[in-house]
Amino acid sequence: MILNKLNLASKFNILTIGLIVLTSLSIASILTYNAINERYDQLVHHGVSFSKLLAENSEYALYTQDQTSLEQMKDSIKADDDIAYLFILDRNMKVLASASKNSSIKAPPEGLHSELITETTVNDFIHKTDNKRYIEIISPVVSLIQGETEELFLDEVKSSGSETIGYIQLGFNFVELWNYINNLVLRTLFFTSLLIIVGVILALVMSKKITSPIKNIIEVSTSIAQGDFSTRLEVTTGDEVGNLSSAFNKMSAMLEESNLTRKLYEDELKKSHDELEKRVEERTSELMQAKDAAESSNRSKSDFLTN
Repeated sequence: MILNKLNLASKFNILTIGLIVLTSLSIASILTYNAINERYDQLVHHGVSFSKLLAENSEYALYTQDQTSLEQMKDSIKADDDIAYLFILDRNMKVLASASKNSSIKAPPEGLHSELITETTVNDFIHKTDNKRYIEIISPVVSLIQGETEELFLDEVKSSGSETIGYIQLGFNFVELWNYINNLVLRTLFFTSLLIIVGVILALVMSKKITSPIKNIIEVSTSIAQGDFSTRLEVTTGDEVGNLSSAFNKMSAMLEESNLTRKLYEDELKKSHDELEKRVEERTSELMQAKDAAESSNRSKSDFLTN
């Protein structure tokens, strides 16, 4: 594998940088996801509140079908950029008044009102005309049915029930939400990239601080293998690497001392060997001289006897 061929510093950098990138992206993704969901919920809450407010204030306009009041209700959405359209419907889903900021939406979306709506509903859908996503909120307009009372001259009139006389249909677009998401993503990417860059720089610095003493140990080991026992490591930290360097220096000193002792023994052994060879040569020379003298004496004796 390629990873096995890399040095320790490269492996450490790859592992550390990978963890930094993975952690940063995971945290950024979670925070972005939560922020988008929170913003979406705020938009829905705003739409529901506004729709209910219109429903509460439109009872008279729907009951009397007063066009002036209906027009005033239509104008209420102009100040809210999030609202894409408004439809004011009677109980039979007939449009009494409408206002749309999108020219492609001229009628209420179909297929969302097959059943009687008794409470505010929220639908998230893609409109067929423009293929854009909308949040549609429908709130029923409820009118209280006043009941008869046996007591006269009462300020409060008892109500015996309620009935739905119409609906407020609001459509919220995702323009503001998409803008928020885009800005959020850009800011998240910027700060995540900045965090990753700072993390990578710190990882490289830490990697250098951790692996530099190890490289020095390798270099000193190579020198010792080549016979140089005088090299020492500089101990700058008190951590495990510093302790290892101190132990390595002690080992180097012991090896140097052992090497010096060995050299002394070798010198003494060589000196003794030289002296022994000299003595052997001198003794050999003496023996050769004695041999020559003995041979000369034997020849003289043989000559004498022959004569």
